[in-house]
Amino acid sequence: MELQVKGKDLSSDSLQMKVFESIEDFRSWRETVVGDVGVVPTMGYLHRGHESLLRAAREQNKILVATIFVNPAQFAPGEDLDVYPRDKEGDLETCRLLGVDAVFMPPRDQIYPPGEFDLYIPAQNRCYHKAVSHLPIYITLLYSPEGFGTYVETESGKSSQNSYSEGSSRPTFFRGVATVVLKLFNIIQPKRAYFGRKDAQQCVVIQSMVRDLNVPVEIIIEPTVR
Repeated sequence: MELQVKGKDLSSDSLQMKVFESIEDFRSWRETVVGDVGVVPTMGYLHRGHESLLRAAREQNKILVATIFVNPAQFAPGEDLDVYPRDKEGDLETCRLLGVDAVFMPPRDQIYPPGEFDLYIPAQNRCYHKAVSHLPIYITLLYSPEGFGTYVETESGKSSQNSYSEGSSRPTFFRGVATVVLKLFNIIQPKRAYFGRKDAQQCVVIQSMVRDLNVPVEIIIEPTVR
């Protein structure tokens, strides 16, 4: 497999692409990075369109990060998440050949944590009957039946705004897109993020989210390549 890339010398034997599955490990590495970071978010199974985005990002940033995560929040009931095509080794080889510095490919529970968490409330911050008000307590909270319950809702993409929107037939799709992209931005902390014009409706949703929530990421929309 031969790919051409500008912006980085790929001839050095010392070139090592990092691969991270945990947020903690990625953030530890991210703290060591100096210079602009570009990110190309993907769901994997990389094709020519992804390669074009990676090339553009490689040329414009000192550090290039690719994310590979099949986002369950984008799949509606009845859509089979399990059969979505995957090619982990092929994707990593493509990223390596295109000069990607780091690949973040977390498992589902890193992005959508399951289970309970404990909330500690000191005595001085509570108002209870005086007989027990001096005692600190722990309260076990459950986000939702699956553990994760915080999503980004956007008006852009809703069927009420555009009857031709993908949101008309997949009402939770853009909520899933906006949520995972915001989470990835929080983790990666990029200067720029790259998306293909082919997914025009997603681009509008992401641009609106970034503007409305004051997210300091420049959204780059690249021409469609097939």
